Amino acid sequence: MKKLILTATVCLCSLAVFGQTNYSGILSHKSSYFTIFPYNSQYDDNSYVKLFYDGNNNLINFWNSDSDRPFTSLAVNKVITFGDIELGHYRHVTGSDTDTYGNKLVLRGGHSNSDPTWIARYNREADKTSFRVNIGDDGVSNHDLFDVGFTYWKDSEWKSRFTVDMSGNAYIYQSLNIGNETNQYGYSLAVTGKVGIGTNAPKSQLFVKQSGETNTSGLSIQDLATRTINIYGEGPSGRQVISTTGTNNPLAFILNGTEAMRMDYRGHVGIGTTNLSDFKLSVKGKIRAEEVKVYTGWADYVFEEDYHLKSLSEVEAHIKEYKHLPDVPSAKEVEENGVNVGETEAMLLRKIEELTLYTIEQQKLIEEQNEKISKLEKLQSEIETIKELIKNK
Repeated sequence: MKKLILTATVCLCSLAVFGQTNYSGILSHKSSYFTIFPYNSQYDDNSYVKLFYDGNNNLINFWNSDSDRPFTSLAVNKVITFGDIELGHYRHVTGSDTDTYGNKLVLRGGHSNSDPTWIARYNREADKTSFRVNIGDDGVSNHDLFDVGFTYWKDSEWKSRFTVDMSGNAYIYQSLNIGNETNQYGYSLAVTGKVGIGTNAPKSQLFVKQSGETNTSGLSIQDLATRTINIYGEGPSGRQVISTTGTNNPLAFILNGTEAMRMDYRGHVGIGTTNLSDFKLSVKGKIRAEEVKVYTGWADYVFEEDYHLKSLSEVEAHIKEYKHLPDVPSAKEVEENGVNVGETEAMLLRKIEELTLYTIEQQKLIEEQNEKISKLEKLQSEIETIKELIKNK
Protein backbone atom coordinates (compact mmCIF):
# COMPACT_ATOMS: atom_id res chain seq x y z
CA MET A 1 0.00 0.00 0.00
CA LYS A 2 2.81 2.43 0.88
CA LYS A 3 4.54 1.58 -2.39
CA LEU A 4 1.31 2.24 -4.26
CA ILE A 5 0.83 5.64 -2.60
CA LEU A 6 4.47 6.56 -3.20
CA THR A 7 4.23 5.56 -6.87
CA ALA A 8 1.06 7.58 -7.31
CA THR A 9 2.67 10.60 -5.65
CA VAL A 10 5.63 10.45 -8.02
CA CYS A 11 3.25 10.20 -10.96
CA LEU A 12 1.31 13.25 -9.77
CA CYS A 13 4.45 15.26 -9.26
CA SER A 14 5.58 14.37 -12.78
CA LEU A 15 2.13 15.34 -14.01
CA ALA A 16 2.39 18.72 -12.28
CA VAL A 17 5.84 19.41 -13.73
CA PHE A 18 4.71 18.25 -17.15
CA GLY A 19 1.68 20.51 -16.94
CA GLN A 20 3.67 23.56 -15.78
CA THR A 21 6.31 23.02 -18.45
CA ASN A 22 4.05 22.56 -21.48
CA TYR A 23 0.68 24.08 -20.51
CA SER A 24 -0.57 27.10 -18.61
CA GLY A 25 -2.51 25.14 -16.01
CA ILE A 26 -2.64 25.67 -12.22
CA LEU A 27 -1.81 23.04 -9.59
CA SER A 28 -3.15 23.74 -6.13
CA HIS A 29 -3.77 22.03 -2.79
CA LYS A 30 -7.41 21.83 -1.76
CA SER A 31 -9.12 19.96 1.07
CA SER A 32 -6.31 17.45 1.55
CA TYR A 33 -6.13 16.41 -2.12
CA PHE A 34 -4.78 17.80 -5.35
CA THR A 35 -7.07 19.66 -7.75
CA ILE A 36 -6.25 20.42 -11.38
CA PHE A 37 -7.93 23.55 -12.76
CA PRO A 38 -8.01 23.39 -16.60
CA TYR A 39 -7.13 26.22 -19.00
CA ASN A 40 -6.04 29.65 -17.69
CA SER A 41 -9.11 30.35 -15.58
CA GLN A 42 -9.30 29.33 -11.96
CA TYR A 43 -12.71 27.77 -11.76
CA ASP A 44 -13.60 24.52 -10.07
CA ASP A 45 -15.51 22.23 -12.47
CA ASN A 46 -15.04 19.25 -10.15
CA SER A 47 -12.31 17.72 -12.34
CA TYR A 48 -9.58 16.48 -10.04
CA VAL A 49 -7.00 13.90 -9.08
CA LYS A 50 -7.29 12.29 -5.64
CA LEU A 51 -4.35 10.73 -3.85
CA PHE A 52 -5.46 9.38 -0.47
CA TYR A 53 -8.24 7.51 1.33
CA ASP A 54 -11.06 10.05 1.70
CA GLY A 55 -13.82 8.05 3.36
CA ASN A 56 -15.40 7.11 0.03
CA ASN A 57 -13.08 4.12 -0.37
CA ASN A 58 -11.20 5.91 -3.17
CA LEU A 59 -7.42 5.72 -3.33
CA ILE A 60 -6.48 7.17 -6.73
CA ASN A 61 -9.18 8.61 -8.96
CA PHE A 62 -9.30 10.71 -12.16
CA TRP A 63 -12.67 12.44 -12.31
CA ASN A 64 -14.37 14.12 -15.24
CA SER A 65 -17.28 16.50 -14.72
CA ASP A 66 -18.64 16.02 -18.25
CA SER A 67 -22.33 15.16 -17.80
CA ASP A 68 -22.12 12.55 -20.55
CA ARG A 69 -19.14 10.85 -18.88
CA PRO A 70 -19.53 11.51 -15.16
CA PHE A 71 -17.65 8.45 -13.97
CA THR A 72 -14.06 7.30 -13.97
CA SER A 73 -11.78 7.07 -16.94
CA LEU A 74 -8.96 5.72 -14.73
CA ALA A 75 -9.43 4.67 -11.12
CA VAL A 76 -7.86 2.53 -8.44
CA ASN A 77 -10.70 2.31 -5.97
CA LYS A 78 -12.27 0.88 -2.84
CA VAL A 79 -9.28 -0.23 -0.80
CA ILE A 80 -11.47 -1.52 2.05
CA THR A 81 -13.92 -3.97 0.46
CA PHE A 82 -12.43 -4.29 -3.02
CA GLY A 83 -9.30 -3.42 -4.91
CA ASP A 84 -10.50 -2.03 -8.24
CA ILE A 85 -8.81 -0.82 -11.39
CA GLU A 86 -11.10 0.63 -14.05
CA LEU A 87 -10.04 1.90 -17.47
CA GLY A 88 -12.42 3.60 -19.88
CA HIS A 89 -15.45 5.82 -19.55
CA TYR A 90 -18.94 5.21 -18.22
CA ARG A 91 -22.12 6.94 -19.23
CA HIS A 92 -25.54 6.60 -17.66
CA VAL A 93 -28.72 8.63 -18.00
CA THR A 94 -30.78 8.49 -14.82
CA GLY A 95 -33.86 6.33 -15.15
CA SER A 96 -32.82 4.79 -18.44
CA ASP A 97 -31.49 1.34 -19.31
CA THR A 98 -31.09 2.11 -23.00
CA ASP A 99 -28.73 5.11 -22.98
CA THR A 100 -26.06 3.41 -20.89
CA TYR A 101 -22.47 2.49 -21.64
CA GLY A 102 -19.76 0.87 -19.56
CA ASN A 103 -16.13 0.46 -18.64
CA LYS A 104 -13.64 -0.73 -21.22
CA LEU A 105 -11.72 -2.74 -18.62
CA VAL A 106 -12.38 -3.56 -14.97
CA LEU A 107 -10.06 -5.47 -12.63
CA ARG A 108 -11.78 -6.12 -9.33
CA GLY A 109 -10.99 -8.24 -6.30
CA GLY A 110 -11.20 -8.16 -2.53
CA HIS A 111 -9.39 -9.50 0.50
CA SER A 112 -12.23 -11.77 1.69
CA ASN A 113 -12.23 -15.50 0.80
CA SER A 114 -15.69 -15.04 -0.66
CA ASP A 115 -14.61 -12.18 -2.95
CA PRO A 116 -14.00 -13.29 -6.54
CA THR A 117 -11.47 -11.73 -8.88
CA TRP A 118 -13.10 -10.06 -11.85
CA ILE A 119 -11.64 -9.18 -15.24
CA ALA A 120 -14.45 -7.61 -17.21
CA ARG A 121 -15.58 -5.31 -19.94
CA TYR A 122 -18.96 -3.90 -18.86
CA ASN A 123 -21.66 -2.58 -21.14
CA ARG A 124 -25.07 -1.93 -19.64
CA GLU A 125 -26.65 -0.66 -22.82
CA ALA A 126 -29.69 -2.79 -23.66
CA ASP A 127 -28.95 -5.99 -25.61
CA LYS A 128 -25.24 -5.12 -25.86
CA THR A 129 -22.73 -7.77 -24.87
CA SER A 130 -20.27 -7.59 -22.00
CA PHE A 131 -17.37 -9.96 -21.39
CA ARG A 132 -16.19 -11.22 -18.03
CA VAL A 133 -13.72 -13.61 -16.42
CA ASN A 134 -14.55 -14.34 -12.79
CA ILE A 135 -12.20 -16.43 -10.64
CA GLY A 136 -12.64 -17.22 -6.96
CA ASP A 137 -15.73 -17.86 -4.83
CA ASP A 138 -19.30 -17.16 -5.85
CA GLY A 139 -19.88 -15.29 -2.57
CA VAL A 140 -23.25 -16.95 -2.05
CA SER A 141 -22.99 -20.69 -1.53
CA ASN A 142 -19.21 -21.01 -1.11
CA HIS A 143 -18.72 -22.75 -4.43
CA ASP A 144 -15.36 -22.49 -6.17
CA LEU A 145 -15.77 -20.28 -9.17
CA PHE A 146 -14.29 -20.12 -12.64
CA ASP A 147 -16.68 -18.13 -14.78
CA VAL A 148 -15.95 -17.05 -18.36
CA GLY A 149 -18.79 -15.65 -20.37
CA PHE A 150 -20.59 -13.09 -22.47
CA THR A 151 -23.60 -11.41 -20.87
CA TYR A 152 -25.95 -8.61 -21.81
CA TRP A 153 -28.36 -6.29 -20.01
CA LYS A 154 -32.09 -6.76 -20.60
CA ASP A 155 -35.26 -6.26 -18.55
CA SER A 156 -33.22 -4.77 -15.66
CA GLU A 157 -31.08 -7.89 -15.22
CA TRP A 158 -28.09 -9.64 -16.74
CA LYS A 159 -28.74 -12.37 -19.30
CA SER A 160 -26.25 -15.00 -20.49
CA ARG A 161 -25.25 -15.74 -24.06
CA PHE A 162 -22.20 -17.90 -23.45
CA THR A 163 -20.89 -19.16 -20.10
CA VAL A 164 -18.23 -21.54 -18.87
CA ASP A 165 -19.15 -21.95 -15.21
CA MET A 166 -17.85 -24.05 -12.31
CA SER A 167 -19.73 -22.20 -9.57
CA GLY A 168 -22.51 -24.78 -9.33
CA ASN A 169 -26.23 -24.19 -9.54
CA ALA A 170 -29.49 -25.95 -8.93
CA TYR A 171 -29.08 -28.13 -12.00
CA ILE A 172 -25.53 -29.19 -12.81
CA TYR A 173 -22.00 -28.62 -11.57
CA GLN A 174 -18.90 -27.83 -13.61
CA SER A 175 -20.74 -27.05 -16.78
CA LEU A 176 -20.75 -25.24 -20.09
CA ASN A 177 -23.98 -23.41 -20.84
CA ILE A 178 -24.80 -21.57 -24.05
CA GLY A 179 -28.14 -19.81 -24.36
CA ASN A 180 -29.86 -16.62 -25.36
CA GLU A 181 -31.01 -15.81 -21.83
CA THR A 182 -30.40 -16.96 -18.26
CA ASN A 183 -33.26 -19.45 -18.10
CA GLN A 184 -33.36 -20.35 -21.79
CA TYR A 185 -30.49 -22.74 -22.42
CA GLY A 186 -29.40 -23.50 -25.94
CA TYR A 187 -26.58 -25.89 -25.10
CA SER A 188 -25.26 -27.55 -21.95
CA LEU A 189 -22.23 -29.77 -21.33
CA ALA A 190 -22.17 -31.41 -17.89
CA VAL A 191 -19.11 -32.72 -16.08
CA THR A 192 -20.53 -36.24 -16.54
CA GLY A 193 -19.98 -35.88 -20.29
CA LYS A 194 -23.69 -35.56 -21.05
CA VAL A 195 -24.63 -33.00 -23.68
CA GLY A 196 -27.94 -31.16 -23.54
CA ILE A 197 -29.48 -29.08 -26.31
CA GLY A 198 -32.41 -26.94 -25.24
CA THR A 199 -31.88 -27.93 -21.58
CA ASN A 200 -29.26 -27.58 -18.86
CA ALA A 201 -30.18 -30.96 -17.30
CA PRO A 202 -29.40 -33.66 -19.91
CA LYS A 203 -30.64 -37.15 -18.99
CA SER A 204 -28.49 -39.08 -21.48
CA GLN A 205 -25.19 -38.67 -23.32
CA LEU A 206 -26.97 -36.55 -25.95
CA PHE A 207 -30.29 -35.08 -24.87
CA VAL A 208 -32.35 -32.78 -27.08
CA LYS A 209 -35.35 -30.95 -25.66
CA GLN A 210 -37.41 -29.37 -28.39
CA SER A 211 -38.69 -25.84 -28.05
CA GLY A 212 -42.01 -26.30 -29.82
CA GLU A 213 -44.27 -28.76 -31.65
CA THR A 214 -43.11 -28.23 -35.25
CA ASN A 215 -40.70 -30.20 -37.45
CA THR A 216 -38.03 -27.53 -36.85
CA SER A 217 -38.15 -27.76 -33.05
CA GLY A 218 -36.46 -31.13 -32.59
CA LEU A 219 -33.36 -32.71 -34.13
CA SER A 220 -32.51 -32.16 -37.81
CA ILE A 221 -29.66 -33.56 -39.91
CA GLN A 222 -29.05 -32.19 -43.41
CA ASP A 223 -26.80 -33.61 -46.12
CA LEU A 224 -24.81 -31.69 -48.74
CA ALA A 225 -27.80 -31.77 -51.10
CA THR A 226 -29.92 -30.02 -48.40
CA ARG A 227 -32.05 -33.13 -47.84
CA THR A 228 -33.07 -33.17 -44.20
CA ILE A 229 -34.22 -35.76 -41.69
CA ASN A 230 -36.18 -34.40 -38.72
CA ILE A 231 -36.93 -36.11 -35.41
CA TYR A 232 -39.49 -34.43 -33.18
CA GLY A 233 -42.63 -34.92 -31.15
CA GLU A 234 -46.09 -33.51 -31.74
CA GLY A 235 -47.68 -32.67 -28.43
CA PRO A 236 -51.34 -32.26 -29.48
CA SER A 237 -51.47 -35.51 -31.49
CA GLY A 238 -49.03 -37.44 -29.31
CA ARG A 239 -47.07 -38.60 -32.36
CA GLN A 240 -43.31 -39.14 -32.31
CA VAL A 241 -42.20 -38.25 -35.82
CA ILE A 242 -39.28 -39.08 -38.12
CA SER A 243 -39.72 -37.03 -41.31
CA THR A 244 -37.57 -36.42 -44.37
CA THR A 245 -37.36 -33.81 -47.10
CA GLY A 246 -36.30 -34.12 -50.72
CA THR A 247 -37.84 -35.81 -53.75
CA ASN A 248 -38.51 -39.57 -53.76
CA ASN A 249 -35.75 -40.20 -51.22
CA PRO A 250 -36.00 -43.41 -49.15
CA LEU A 251 -35.34 -43.77 -45.44
CA ALA A 252 -32.84 -46.61 -44.95
CA PHE A 253 -31.73 -48.57 -41.88
CA ILE A 254 -28.18 -49.92 -42.15
CA LEU A 255 -26.80 -52.53 -39.73
CA ASN A 256 -23.14 -53.64 -39.76
CA GLY A 257 -22.62 -51.88 -43.06
CA THR A 258 -25.53 -53.61 -44.80
CA GLU A 259 -28.91 -52.11 -45.54
CA ALA A 260 -31.44 -54.10 -43.54
CA MET A 261 -34.63 -52.19 -44.27
CA ARG A 262 -35.87 -49.18 -46.16
CA MET A 263 -39.07 -47.20 -46.65
CA ASP A 264 -39.73 -45.14 -49.76
CA TYR A 265 -41.71 -41.93 -50.19
CA ARG A 266 -44.91 -43.94 -50.91
CA GLY A 267 -44.73 -45.74 -47.60
CA HIS A 268 -43.60 -49.00 -49.21
CA VAL A 269 -41.29 -51.06 -46.98
CA GLY A 270 -38.53 -53.40 -48.06
CA ILE A 271 -36.78 -55.85 -45.72
CA GLY A 272 -33.63 -57.40 -47.10
CA THR A 273 -34.32 -55.90 -50.52
CA THR A 274 -34.17 -52.52 -52.23
CA ASN A 275 -36.70 -53.53 -54.90
CA LEU A 276 -39.97 -52.30 -53.44
CA SER A 277 -41.89 -52.29 -56.74
CA ASP A 278 -45.61 -51.67 -56.20
CA PHE A 279 -45.95 -53.70 -53.03
CA LYS A 280 -46.46 -52.17 -49.60
CA LEU A 281 -44.17 -54.82 -48.06
CA SER A 282 -41.35 -56.62 -49.85
CA VAL A 283 -39.32 -59.22 -47.97
CA LYS A 284 -36.34 -61.19 -49.20
CA GLY A 285 -36.30 -64.20 -46.90
CA LYS A 286 -38.71 -66.16 -44.77
CA ILE A 287 -41.59 -64.69 -42.80
CA ARG A 288 -42.94 -66.21 -39.62
CA ALA A 289 -46.16 -65.06 -38.02
CA GLU A 290 -48.69 -66.35 -35.54
CA GLU A 291 -51.57 -65.01 -37.58
CA VAL A 292 -52.05 -63.44 -41.00
CA LYS A 293 -55.32 -61.87 -42.12
CA VAL A 294 -56.03 -61.23 -45.78
CA TYR A 295 -59.01 -59.19 -46.87
CA THR A 296 -59.81 -59.98 -50.53
CA GLY A 297 -62.53 -61.42 -52.78
CA TRP A 298 -63.82 -64.90 -51.87
CA ALA A 299 -65.16 -67.78 -54.01
CA ASP A 300 -68.74 -68.20 -52.84
CA TYR A 301 -69.90 -67.49 -56.42
CA VAL A 302 -69.12 -71.15 -57.21
CA PHE A 303 -72.42 -72.10 -55.63
CA GLU A 304 -74.46 -69.72 -57.77
CA GLU A 305 -76.85 -71.44 -60.19
CA ASP A 306 -75.31 -69.73 -63.21
CA TYR A 307 -71.77 -70.88 -62.37
CA HIS A 308 -70.32 -73.08 -65.08
CA LEU A 309 -68.76 -76.15 -63.52
CA LYS A 310 -66.50 -77.99 -65.91
CA SER A 311 -67.22 -81.63 -66.36
CA LEU A 312 -64.71 -84.11 -65.06
CA SER A 313 -63.92 -85.10 -68.63
CA GLU A 314 -63.00 -81.46 -69.38
CA VAL A 315 -60.83 -81.34 -66.27
CA GLU A 316 -59.18 -84.58 -67.29
CA ALA A 317 -58.41 -83.26 -70.75
CA HIS A 318 -56.88 -80.05 -69.31
CA ILE A 319 -54.70 -82.01 -66.92
CA LYS A 320 -53.45 -84.25 -69.71
CA GLU A 321 -52.52 -81.23 -71.84
CA TYR A 322 -51.13 -78.71 -69.28
CA LYS A 323 -50.17 -80.90 -66.32
CA HIS A 324 -52.04 -78.73 -63.79
CA LEU A 325 -55.63 -77.95 -62.82
CA PRO A 326 -57.64 -75.39 -64.77
CA ASP A 327 -57.30 -71.77 -63.43
CA VAL A 328 -54.26 -72.75 -61.35
CA PRO A 329 -50.84 -71.27 -62.29
CA SER A 330 -48.12 -73.62 -63.35
CA ALA A 331 -44.93 -74.14 -61.36
CA LYS A 332 -43.01 -72.05 -63.91
CA GLU A 333 -45.43 -69.14 -63.60
CA VAL A 334 -45.14 -69.19 -59.80
CA GLU A 335 -41.35 -69.24 -60.01
CA GLU A 336 -41.29 -66.25 -62.35
CA ASN A 337 -44.11 -64.11 -60.96
CA GLY A 338 -44.86 -65.44 -57.50
CA VAL A 339 -48.38 -65.81 -56.21
CA ASN A 340 -50.86 -63.47 -54.66
CA VAL A 341 -51.67 -64.97 -51.28
CA GLY A 342 -55.21 -63.66 -51.20
CA GLU A 343 -55.97 -64.69 -54.78
CA THR A 344 -54.32 -68.07 -54.29
CA GLU A 345 -56.34 -68.75 -51.17
CA ALA A 346 -59.52 -67.78 -53.03
CA MET A 347 -58.53 -69.98 -56.00
CA LEU A 348 -57.83 -72.96 -53.76
CA LEU A 349 -61.17 -72.43 -52.04
CA ARG A 350 -62.83 -72.32 -55.47
CA LYS A 351 -61.28 -75.66 -56.35
CA ILE A 352 -62.42 -77.11 -53.03
CA GLU A 353 -65.93 -75.83 -53.69
CA GLU A 354 -65.86 -77.27 -57.22
CA LEU A 355 -64.61 -80.57 -55.79
CA THR A 356 -67.49 -80.42 -53.33
CA LEU A 357 -69.93 -79.98 -56.20
CA TYR A 358 -68.33 -82.92 -58.03
CA THR A 359 -68.64 -84.98 -54.85
CA ILE A 360 -72.29 -84.03 -54.47
CA GLU A 361 -72.98 -85.06 -58.06
CA GLN A 362 -71.15 -88.32 -57.52
CA GLN A 363 -73.12 -88.90 -54.34
CA LYS A 364 -76.32 -88.44 -56.25
CA LEU A 365 -75.15 -90.97 -58.82
CA ILE A 366 -74.16 -93.39 -56.07
CA GLU A 367 -77.54 -93.07 -54.40
CA GLU A 368 -79.32 -93.66 -57.72
CA GLN A 369 -77.14 -96.67 -58.39
CA ASN A 370 -77.74 -98.00 -54.90
CA GLU A 371 -81.46 -97.65 -55.43
CA LYS A 372 -81.24 -99.51 -58.72
CA ILE A 373 -79.10 -102.19 -57.15
CA SER A 374 -81.60 -102.56 -54.35
CA LYS A 375 -84.41 -103.02 -56.86
CA LEU A 376 -82.37 -105.52 -58.80
CA GLU A 377 -81.56 -107.45 -55.64
CA LYS A 378 -85.27 -107.49 -54.74
CA LEU A 379 -86.17 -108.63 -58.21
CA GLN A 380 -83.48 -111.29 -58.05
CA SER A 381 -84.89 -112.51 -54.76
CA GLU A 382 -88.38 -112.75 -56.24
CA ILE A 383 -87.02 -114.68 -59.21
CA GLU A 384 -85.28 -117.12 -56.92
CA THR A 385 -88.51 -117.63 -54.96
CA ILE A 386 -90.48 -118.33 -58.15
CA LYS A 387 -87.83 -120.77 -59.30
CA GLU A 388 -88.09 -122.65 -56.04
CA LEU A 389 -91.88 -122.89 -56.27
CA ILE A 390 -91.71 -124.24 -59.80
CA LYS A 391 -89.15 -126.79 -58.83
CA ASN A 392 -91.24 -128.14 -55.94
CA LYS A 393 -94.29 -128.73 -58.11
